[in-house]
Amino acid sequence: MDNKNSYALKITTGAMILAIFAILLLINRQTGAFFEEFFIYLLPIPMVAYASRYGLKSSLPVFVGMLAFSFFFGTITTFFYAGTAALLGMIFGTRIYHKRDLTQTMLIVMVLSTVFNVLSTIALASVFGYDLVREVNEMQDMMDQVVSQTGADPQAYAPLLEGGYIKQLIVISAVIFGMVQGYIIYVLSLLILKRLRFQVPKARPITLLYPPKWTGFAAIILFFIGFRSFTQSSENEIVQRLLQCGWTIGYLYLIVFGVIALYLVIRKYLLRNTALAVILAILGTLMLPQILMGLGFLYITTSVHDSLLRPRETAPKKQYAGRPDRPAASHAISDKLEKVNMRPQNMEIDDLFSDDKGPDVPADNNTRPRNMEIGDLFSEEEIPEDGGDRINQNSQND
Repeated sequence: MDNKNSYALKITTGAMILAIFAILLLINRQTGAFFEEFFIYLLPIPMVAYASRYGLKSSLPVFVGMLAFSFFFGTITTFFYAGTAALLGMIFGTRIYHKRDLTQTMLIVMVLSTVFNVLSTIALASVFGYDLVREVNEMQDMMDQVVSQTGADPQAYAPLLEGGYIKQLIVISAVIFGMVQGYIIYVLSLLILKRLRFQVPKARPITLLYPPKWTGFAAIILFFIGFRSFTQSSENEIVQRLLQCGWTIGYLYLIVFGVIALYLVIRKYLLRNTALAVILAILGTLMLPQILMGLGFLYITTSVHDSLLRPRETAPKKQYAGRPDRPAASHAISDKLEKVNMRPQNMEIDDLFSDDKGPDVPADNNTRPRNMEIGDLFSEEEIPEDGGDRINQNSQND
């Protein structure tokens, strides 16, 4: 009976997930795809919730149903966006179901989102109504006008005005937007899952992520080879474009880990405020990109990562031999104050700074003078409220 109930619950939950997905598609259709860019962040979440509870095998029929609804209730662009969102959500939820590392899951989500965004912007541009040639020409005309209005030498900016370089900027912007989109989907999905009381594994800080060392060497090689493709023309345009794409990948890869390394440097040596350290590290990409690339290369291929994670060493304080938990100066003053508490009534305040140890006093001497001395202010012994009367009574008994 329990198996039947579990199977029925699985089917009911899948139908509910499909209904939520279909409602989002209908809202998008009725509004003329006005909120399509916003729904990109919401469409993966229903599939994430279902796959994180039932796994990959049970999620495949739901995924097929989402593709069918996308085809019936949307256009070609909607079918692509909804289909890739459902695929992304299924992969994300399956990794949560198997309790995989969330940091690696976040990187996978960001990479998949980047690939889908680049496909929709570059590879499928004609399907989605983008005319890259026209956009490149418009950007060239705009940059030519800016250079002519500033009175600068056009030859100095000639490499920046080439169509290939502008296409490269379009690719870079698509990659950055895809990474940001994937991170937002990751954060929103985890927030909703936690609100629904799903068992989500604890995320590991990205600073503890150790990329393979060979990726650092591969990224720096791609960067330098791709950089030559900008300065030297090639007979094969396709090869030149591929080399430029390799330059983009190597540059972004090193910059990302350079930002992480700079963040750790700021946290360790300059500031303890996390938010301010993140802002300064991101601003470093605008002011010191080459230095960040070098720092990212060292962060991946050397022991710089480990050294930045180790706590900063501080000079040890001088400790007192008898009380290791207290500095020598404070303990010496405390010893003198304790001696004052055990001295006769005629103790002067100058005796606080005297090296004379004074007469030995038994440790069990509970009598005190009636007049309170300055040392009593620092004594650890608790004095009762009727301390004076009690002392006089003890003296009379003796």
